[in-house]
Amino acid sequence: MDNHWRVFQAIGHTRSLTEAAKRLYLTQPTVSQHLKVLEDYYGAILVHRHSRGVTLTPEGEILLESADRILEILERTRTQLQSRQELKNGKLAVGASLTIAEYLFPPLLGQFKARYPGIALTMSMANTHSLLDHFAQGNLELAFVEGRVEHHPALVCREFLTDELVVAVPRLHPLEERTCVTIKDIREERLILREVGSGTREITERYLVQQGHPLPEWRVHLELGSTEAIKGSVAAGLGIAIISRLALVQDVALGRLKTLSLDPPLKRQLHLIHRQPSSDLSAAAREFLHFLDGQIQTAAIYNL
Repeated sequence: MDNHWRVFQAIGHTRSLTEAAKRLYLTQPTVSQHLKVLEDYYGAILVHRHSRGVTLTPEGEILLESADRILEILERTRTQLQSRQELKNGKLAVGASLTIAEYLFPPLLGQFKARYPGIALTMSMANTHSLLDHFAQGNLELAFVEGRVEHHPALVCREFLTDELVVAVPRLHPLEERTCVTIKDIREERLILREVGSGTREITERYLVQQGHPLPEWRVHLELGSTEAIKGSVAAGLGIAIISRLALVQDVALGRLKTLSLDPPLKRQLHLIHRQPSSDLSAAAREFLHFLDGQIQTAAIYNL
């Protein structure tokens, strides 16, 4: 019956049997046959034919309104059922910059996989610039990054979590009894940094400029490509680092490192990136975003 509805909907919106046939890739006699079936079924004349097309009768107007509603419901139902099927055996390619991938996502991905074991989930881990390259190549559906992302008409970029960067110092460091420091307090320390291109590096450099002590003034002792390597170097007494508080939860709990808040605080927004329009996202991607929003709203994400 829905084929009859679709044909009549096309007739009603084009006001022409010929145009309806073109829109549906049918012959005009076939369109006329569908119309006759509906008129016989309802026992009413639905259109008046004339040289310039057709006009709907009052009964035809009622039927067109019903056809629009019914077909919308059918399409919504089809989409919902298809989405449920995709959640049973779909695919999702996610990218995340290093801090997010190493310290925020592992427990989240575990919970999501437990809820949807049939989804084949892959995660690429790289710095912000590299992830944008992956996006340009069509290798990712979602990306979560620490760095700033320039406006791009084909991409949606929105904030999803606030992160704080703090100073990490080793045990027995002269500042370990402090809870908060200024840039002047650590100005003479040896600094351990992430590599150029990482979001953490970018926001650190920007903060140092804002505080009147740009990076060239500092003793940069090491530049490393992973937060774990940085934490190990700090624990070994090779210098101090400015890194995400998310990365230091276990180290502080184990007594390996001490965190010192910066004054003024150094905070950043972590960003989610996906392609325009949002409606083109797969069912798996939409469900992952819904799951993530739920974790943030309940504050569960902060207690991982």
